[in-house]
Amino acid sequence: LPFFVLAGELMYRGGDIDDLVDFADAVVGWIRGGLAYVNILVSLMFSGPSGATVSDTAAVGSVMIPSMVKRGFDRDFAVVVTVMASTMAPMIPPSTLMIVYAHIAEVSIGQMFMGGVIPGLIIAVAITAFVFITIRVRGYDFRRERPPVKEMAVRFVRSIDVLLLPLAVVLGIRFGIVTPTESAILCVLPVAASTLAIRRSIRLRQLPGILLSSAVSSGMVMIIIALSTPFGDILSRMNFQDTVQGLLFSVSTNAWVVFSLMIAFVVVLGTVVEATAICIMFAGTFSAIGAQLGFDPIHFGVVMIFAMIIASVTPPVAISLF
Repeated sequence: LPFFVLAGELMYRGGDIDDLVDFADAVVGWIRGGLAYVNILVSLMFSGPSGATVSDTAAVGSVMIPSMVKRGFDRDFAVVVTVMASTMAPMIPPSTLMIVYAHIAEVSIGQMFMGGVIPGLIIAVAITAFVFITIRVRGYDFRRERPPVKEMAVRFVRSIDVLLLPLAVVLGIRFGIVTPTESAILCVLPVAASTLAIRRSIRLRQLPGILLSSAVSSGMVMIIIALSTPFGDILSRMNFQDTVQGLLFSVSTNAWVVFSLMIAFVVVLGTVVEATAICIMFAGTFSAIGAQLGFDPIHFGVVMIFAMIIASVTPPVAISLF
């Protein structure tokens, strides 16, 4: 976890987010309402390095929301697109929430990473459809000339390190070349080399501040993980799992009905509780119930995480909206 956070911090401070915006703008920025699609594409590409909805919202939103408003989009639309697109971050590997869930539910981090790729892309398609419809309903018709292929290629090369990061992590873990911890370390090395030596977008004197910021971000998650172990032990001693299971099975014994009830419970709870807190409180219990119902633990975990991240955009808590 700390190395994934450090890699994301280096990319953010090194200006990689600006390169991603330039590349996405060259690819889809020229079509009708293109800047909204740029927002989605940038979030998709930055999901891997950021690893969390709040990080994605902060990094992408600081660049894209002012740009969209300046282009003529309504501010509420710019904010909604940014926040919805940030929900891809916990799904596209490497994901902070998946690491926490895998630790608590005792499932493979690498398999969780693999399981989140397709759902992350499905989210991107769904948001794109929403944007496509809204652009026409609101009458947005901002266009510009399509850039030449050569310019697209140049912008692609500038952002290739960020684009290849999630792919390298997934393939490295999938084929047994590296462990999740080793893949995190390998993420830092090329990013550090690029930002410090090749592009020189970060100076050596900035490193202490970057390391401190990464340590603080990692520390907050580590404290949560540390507290999850005794909390889970307390719930186990209170027979919490049996209580929840009995309550669910009193409604229905059908596996899909029980699964749906758990999803609904997480979504409703997410309106007042943050996603990571939900994960700590219920990941162990729900994963055990899911296993008893016969669900694949990775499939079950990915669905639960998706239900949890809805909390980040659901008022009144909606930490990404804040």
